[in-house]
Amino acid sequence: MRKKFLITGGTGFIGSAITKKIAEDHDVIVVDNNQRGLNKRLDKIMDRITLFNFDIRNEQSLIDVSKGVDCIIHAAYVNGTETFYKKPKEIVDIAIKGMLNVLKACEVNEIRELILLSSSEVYHHAKIIPTPEEIPLIIPDIKNPRFSYGGGKIASELMLMSHCKENFDKAIIIRPHNVFGPDMGREHVIPQIIDKINTQKKQNNKVLEIQGDGSETRAFIHIEDFVSGFDFAIKKSQHLDIINIGNDKEIKILELVKIIKRLMYSDCEIKSGKLREGSTTRRCPDISKLKNFGFKANVDLEQSLPEIIQWYSNNN
Repeated sequence: MRKKFLITGGTGFIGSAITKKIAEDHDVIVVDNNQRGLNKRLDKIMDRITLFNFDIRNEQSLIDVSKGVDCIIHAAYVNGTETFYKKPKEIVDIAIKGMLNVLKACEVNEIRELILLSSSEVYHHAKIIPTPEEIPLIIPDIKNPRFSYGGGKIASELMLMSHCKENFDKAIIIRPHNVFGPDMGREHVIPQIIDKINTQKKQNNKVLEIQGDGSETRAFIHIEDFVSGFDFAIKKSQHLDIINIGNDKEIKILELVKIIKRLMYSDCEIKSGKLREGSTTRRCPDISKLKNFGFKANVDLEQSLPEIIQWYSNNN
């Protein structure tokens, strides 16, 4: 059945990928103020969507454009580890006001389906690896600005669970884990390594400093696999489900750096640096729920890196 979706944050890295997938079979309205998004990400489907550029914190505008919508996919936020430390006040403001406005739009326009894109940051220092969806969500240090992001997501999840048990046919939470691909922004570990090596080459610097000693781990999922997992999740999940979308293949950051270094023909020496306070030392999701839906990751990290290296090298 053809539906009408409203996607907040739809010109962002993940949001635009979701928009392209949903627009294959449904009508789509996109809302984004382009703080980190780009309209050009949707150039190829612009004739099949309706795009509005405004801030998610504008309640009346969101209510107005969501009339007649069947489902809201709420992806609008400010991502990027660097941003967590620099703009904590704005991040919390966008999280709380944005989620309240989405819920208000659903109430006023009688929208009965809501999908919230949360984050792996809600787990912070998870005590169980791979990490299942059911573990307690915590803020380890309320004074650390890093946790503005994860704290905002925890609050958004709480609001969904508190508001959506009744009067909704389906409200679910999606927790993405370290999604990567070309044009993902420069505030994440893979593009940062690529940029550092490119800079090191230009400056003829033989030392590449990384954060931490490289023993820290992540489990990366390519954007194509993420979209596949997202499609499985929204089609097969039940009301109030919480679903991890990620890859369960864990890799040490030092190994990742060595792979990128080799692919970029760099002979620099890797030097350990200071790990920012509050940084997660290990992250890998339990994706049993997603696998039970039929999901399987198809894109290999190492094999996909040359395309990403080329993109970032050509778009300095």
